[in-house]
Amino acid sequence: MEKYIDAIKWHHPIQIKCSSNKPETIQELNKVLEIILTSLDLLELFNSLQFVLRELINNGKRANIKRIHFSDKGVDIRDRNLYDKELALFAESFSDHLEYFHEELTKQNFYVETTFLCNPDSLEIKVVNNSPLLEFEKKRIDSKIELAKNFKGMEDALANVFDTVESGGLGLLMIQLSLKKAGMEEQHFSITSDDVSTTVHIIMPLDHIKKGSLSQISQNMVDKLQSLPRFPENIMHLMKLLNEQDSTLKEIAVKIRQDPTLTVDLLKLSNSAAFMMRRRINTIEDSVKIIGFKGVESLLLSCAINQSFYQKGDKILQNLWQHANEVAFYSKKLASKLRLRNLSEDAFICGLLHDLGKIVIRAQGNNLISNIKNFCSKNELDIELLENIAVNTTHARIGRLICIKWGLPDIVSETIGMHHTPHIAPDNIKTLVNIVYLADIFSNYDKYNPSFDKLYAPVMEFFNLKSCEDLLKLKTSMSDDYLEQQNLLKEN
Repeated sequence: MEKYIDAIKWHHPIQIKCSSNKPETIQELNKVLEIILTSLDLLELFNSLQFVLRELINNGKRANIKRIHFSDKGVDIRDRNLYDKELALFAESFSDHLEYFHEELTKQNFYVETTFLCNPDSLEIKVVNNSPLLEFEKKRIDSKIELAKNFKGMEDALANVFDTVESGGLGLLMIQLSLKKAGMEEQHFSITSDDVSTTVHIIMPLDHIKKGSLSQISQNMVDKLQSLPRFPENIMHLMKLLNEQDSTLKEIAVKIRQDPTLTVDLLKLSNSAAFMMRRRINTIEDSVKIIGFKGVESLLLSCAINQSFYQKGDKILQNLWQHANEVAFYSKKLASKLRLRNLSEDAFICGLLHDLGKIVIRAQGNNLISNIKNFCSKNELDIELLENIAVNTTHARIGRLICIKWGLPDIVSETIGMHHTPHIAPDNIKTLVNIVYLADIFSNYDKYNPSFDKLYAPVMEFFNLKSCEDLLKLKTSMSDDYLEQQNLLKEN
């Protein structure tokens, strides 16, 4: 990677050219992007630009494949009367013939070339594919860009993102909304075409980006955070007792029993699959004795969330809570797999609280994040990016702020704040962030079936996962353990 570092230093262009999106090419692009943004102290933009690049490259590749399809069918792509009909057939068969199309892209010398140029005052990104735009294609793209200018927020975007003919356009929309949030203007993004190629050109003035501060929480969301419930006083007192050196297990158990509601909640949680007990826990004394101080601390945090945000009959909140418990289980198992016993309880707590921000947003009656999550799952999009554009923040950042407000340890609040962005995690929490990141993937795997090449490569390397098969093998093993634990508790 020395050549890339030198190119950045001397303001030379970095070019990466490919015919089809091979995993190694995508990984190289991501690595270059990470190096560039690190050098510019703008690593917080990685997720946004990674998505934008991927979408633009996919659009370029798809445009090239479209030319192959029309040629194979003997249809003149310039014939406007036949274009829409043939494009509909192309959309139906596209995914079934990807292997053939990828071979043809190479044979027929189609390509997509990405160029990065770090100027003293700007970052330029160009994505070029060697298929010129037809006049009516250009008009359709321009209309999408014009439409995006009038969107007031993410609600409008989710309702209008696709047209009925072309599948592209989402990347253009995301770029437009991202530029708006960053404080940049229309002139920083352009699409041009000549007789041989199409070029997407993004110019990002560094002073605008830093002033835009994409990581800043909107004042409206901060106001909402100020009105959130305080950490329950009875649990806060017990947490302090747990951290006093001369406290005993007996004292803790007696104090818990004085609170009937807390006693019921603790026993219920003690017997959940997340805590991996081999037999049913019937008394607070057993719970405290078997789980230990750290385990009780995890239980108390669970109870605090339940008491503060649980709403009877809210299935979305119930699903969020079930997901949190599953991620906590996987996080603890992953820490054990790495033989990091000293981190296992912290991993559990971080896994348990990782989506605290979503729980808070849901409890505030905001359905936007739920809509974004559903939209992302259907279209394999980055939820952090869409959340950031929608409300100027993310559920991870909100979760971090709640943890700080509640006085939880820094290692917990910072891990929660970065569980979707392991690329910016500092060394002191990187292992925990990697654990929760992978545990979250495992919990959502069957629902979203993520592509291996779209996962953060350094985390996969950290766990020595070299392929989708490796990932699925480890995930299946842990899922089996979780199901076994649930069945064991049902038998008892």
